Amino acid sequence: MNIAFRVDCSSKLGSGHLVRCLNLSNQLKNNFKKIFFLMKKSDYLKINQKLISQNKCKLIIFGKDEKKFSIKSDASSTLTICKNKKINTLVVDHYQLNHNWENIIKKKIAKLIVIDDLANRKHNCDILIDQNYVKNFDTRYDNLTNKNCIKLLGPKYSLLNKSFNNKNRSSDKKVKRIFIFFSTVFKLKLFNFVTSVLSKKKFKDLKIDYIIGNISKKKTTELKKRLPGNFKLLPKSKDLYKIMKKSSFAIGSGGTNTWERINLALPSIVFCIAPNQKDICDFLNKKKFFNYLGTDKKCSKSQLYSAICDMIDNFKEKKEIALQNKYLIDGYGTKRISFFLNEKKFNKISFKKIKNVDTDLLFMWANDKTVRQNSFLKKKFSFNNHKKWLKKKLSNKKNIFLKLMIDRLPIGQIRFDRKKNFYYIDYSIDKTFRKFGFGKLIIKESIKKYIRKNNKIMAEVKKKNLQSIKVFQSLNFKEIENNYHKKSFVFNT
Repeated sequence: MNIAFRVDCSSKLGSGHLVRCLNLSNQLKNNFKKIFFLMKKSDYLKINQKLISQNKCKLIIFGKDEKKFSIKSDASSTLTICKNKKINTLVVDHYQLNHNWENIIKKKIAKLIVIDDLANRKHNCDILIDQNYVKNFDTRYDNLTNKNCIKLLGPKYSLLNKSFNNKNRSSDKKVKRIFIFFSTVFKLKLFNFVTSVLSKKKFKDLKIDYIIGNISKKKTTELKKRLPGNFKLLPKSKDLYKIMKKSSFAIGSGGTNTWERINLALPSIVFCIAPNQKDICDFLNKKKFFNYLGTDKKCSKSQLYSAICDMIDNFKEKKEIALQNKYLIDGYGTKRISFFLNEKKFNKISFKKIKNVDTDLLFMWANDKTVRQNSFLKKKFSFNNHKKWLKKKLSNKKNIFLKLMIDRLPIGQIRFDRKKNFYYIDYSIDKTFRKFGFGKLIIKESIKKYIRKNNKIMAEVKKKNLQSIKVFQSLNFKEIENNYHKKSFVFNT
């Protein structure tokens, strides 16, 4: 069957919704025969056509020009298209389409997925996706969705382009290049404000890439004439990643590009340029993910100048903070979503040996709330201490340290630490994939593949960790100790 995305893109709405839908569509190409984008007419028609064509999807423009947006009319047109094009799965990313629209659609569509940011209205859907990292991000939809809705919430489900794989990033030791991007909707006042500060002699040796968005080549040429030679004015393109990875730091907004900057460990100076960005900016600022200067309309030139100077003078410290925070956005968001869209089915399981490149992934898993509760060392640890611990574990060649992959998506880790005459086992499953039987699978298959016969494997489990106790018991691990706070098991291969 086929899938469709109901999303709009215009100079008023911007392109953020369309871009993240395209990113998800690229992950789903093996799951569906055809992928459609259902959109209303807008002043971005040519831009929409180009973007959707580049991503090898089909665009359907529908509806008449309406002075007032009609939910019933929109739902009716959408269902007609779905019926004609044999679409059984629909993804909607649209602030104007609420639960009333969803109620109409859900009666006729096999699976309805909603992408939201705001948590300010009710939803009736099969899956709800909100990638944002804000206060109470994991609970703020508790009273806003239907009972059976699967909620995929937080930065683990970031809808990034597949280029953002958390592997390649700038290794600059000092500031050489600045990346600037606020929105695909060009804002002349903001452009003049930022470029006037960066045109000062102090910054003449820095290369500056300014992504200006969707404006004409003629207008771009006119703007470029007013700037020093170290500026490059670039349109929004599919190669945003290639530009960003060469940069030392960024200046931008609290929009979609926020997650791309975090993924690439780009220290950033950030403005809030839209109301829906405020909560994100406030929360990430408190967490020290970037230097937040408030709204673009209230910031002064002297404040921006000082922030840029501070970034240059203290770049080593800023870069280190960005490197520590990059674990939050690991680039696997669309793959995790695909697992649920594919009804938890997968084609292949495999194991890969843990390497230094997995530092961020392991840090995220290890500091998970449930993992810490079930650990004999409850306290969360710092990123630097985690790096030292991992280096020590990997240096011991007798240890076996693996990650479980399903269709190239890491979902858990297992470690066999070699002691004098036995292996000590430790494992954990990504929160997203718990209760699907992967705990049992990771232990059973790793022992079969990596542990030779006539070896002893020991496990210690907190008595409160009933799920792990059941897993070890189901795999015929023999209980050898049972005291007030833990159970110990042994298994002979």
